[in-house]
Amino acid sequence: MYRMALVRRTVLASCLVGLVPATTHAQGNCTTVDVDFLPASQQGNPFAPQMVAWVEDTQGVYVDTMFITAQTGTFGIGNRPGRYDFNSGPNWPYGRRENTFPVWAHRHGLSWDRVVFQDGDEDNLSHPFNQSSKEIHFCRPLMRSEASWDAFSCATTVFTDKGQLDTTNRSLYPPRADVTPATQDDATVGMYDVLNPFDAVSQATPAPGTLAAFSWPVPETLPFGDYVMFVEVSREFDFNATYS
Repeated sequence: MYRMALVRRTVLASCLVGLVPATTHAQGNCTTVDVDFLPASQQGNPFAPQMVAWVEDTQGVYVDTMFITAQTGTFGIGNRPGRYDFNSGPNWPYGRRENTFPVWAHRHGLSWDRVVFQDGDEDNLSHPFNQSSKEIHFCRPLMRSEASWDAFSCATTVFTDKGQLDTTNRSLYPPRADVTPATQDDATVGMYDVLNPFDAVSQATPAPGTLAAFSWPVPETLPFGDYVMFVEVSREFDFNATYS
């Protein structure tokens, strides 16, 4: 039997759940953990929260990531070329959001080459066309006064610098896994998808106030026992008197 406690620390009460394998193979266990949850809504903040859930054993050793919202897990907002102090939603292609999941990022024990602009200048957000390929997810930066500010589709075709891997610096976040390399891209862009291990457990960010769910196939080699599931939540523009 698996017994799993849910822990939320700060942004990250505790309930213990008994999990029994549906069947047992000679080679290992065949079990799936189903999790239902309801993301809270926040008045005056239209941005859905980024969320990640992972499992550790009772000794605090990381086991696996169960669920991660796609902006971080697939589209790489934590490790992409750009400035850390720029917005990072769908309408902001050059916002490097390195504080999305600080707890998870320091617990999974992984790191990747940092993604930087092809010219190496992180402060220069204007890039020549021969270094910019068609953008299939992010849009150009928009003003709040524009009608499509909170939309998830681009009014016009956008071209962005997908960057390159900097082997001298490391990141605790994976690069985006959705890029098909073009002639304008650096050769290392073709490695992004290979390096990203979380695309399989990434899902679209659930809407606040809407019931959501995810399933985690338990690795067959994981022994029965007690485990802790952590959930970490991050919301852009979630300002208060201390953090602006």
